[in-house]
Amino acid sequence: MSGDVEPRDIRVSDAEREHAGKLLQRAVGQGRITLTEFDERMGTAMAARTRGELNQVLADIPGAVLQPAAAKDVVRLRSGMGDIKRRGHWLVPPVVEVSTTMGDAVLDFTQAEFSSASTTIELGISVGSLVLVVPPGVVVDSDEVRVGVGDLKDRTDADPEIIQHRIVLRGRLGMGDVRIQHPRSWRFGPLTVHSPWRLSWGR
Repeated sequence: MSGDVEPRDIRVSDAEREHAGKLLQRAVGQGRITLTEFDERMGTAMAARTRGELNQVLADIPGAVLQPAAAKDVVRLRSGMGDIKRRGHWLVPPVVEVSTTMGDAVLDFTQAEFSSASTTIELGISVGSLVLVVPPGVVVDSDEVRVGVGDLKDRTDADPEIIQHRIVLRGRLGMGDVRIQHPRSWRFGPLTVHSPWRLSWGR
């Protein structure tokens, strides 16, 4: 897979599907579509995987078509003595630079939106660890990363038939570990424990 992804082929998030649903509800209130059309379009919107599929249900509604978010070519995440964390929905540019003197970095791509066909992570950590959390369908190529004192553990299981995005990890980590994993969580009643370490509360 190479080259930039066409805007219509960018994967959509749950938040974008919900936004499309609100636009459809507004269209019903304005009399632009019938309740039957609303039901049909909502089903399509909730099942949409790409922006092109989602826009199909909005194309004939004035002002409702989703536009691609602007992305920088490079984002630089830097810290002297402290941790770096990126979670939730965020727009990932083609290149992500991660640099710390002493601190850990956690990049969670579970809800991320990729702006290109592949992503390169340039690593420069002196002392600290790196955790990459990737959903199924995202593969990490770590052949070009060097770890001085520590381990590199890839706990993901990518199926070559369903690879949707490739992350190339390269650079150097002086002292610490690199861990690549799928998102994991455990529920204890209303409390959910996520790995990497994070808590959320609710049903």
